[in-house]
Amino acid sequence: MRSLTRLLTAAVLTSSAAVAMAAAYIETEFSTEYRKAYAEYQRLLSSPAYTAAVAKYQSRLGGK
Repeated sequence: MRSLTRLLTAAVLTSSAAVAMAAAYIETEFSTEYRKAYAEYQRLLSSPAYTAAVAKYQSRLGGK
């Protein structure tokens, strides 16, 4: 019975931690700062400078 109690306690603590982490992720993902940073990331990712840097890197690797 004691091991069952420990197992249930561990399960409750683990699930509580998972819920807290999920809530923090959702808050972060929808924050204004996150959205601004993600938009900037997308802008940079589609820039000609990024494409040129990737091509240069790949040419150094032998075109892989």
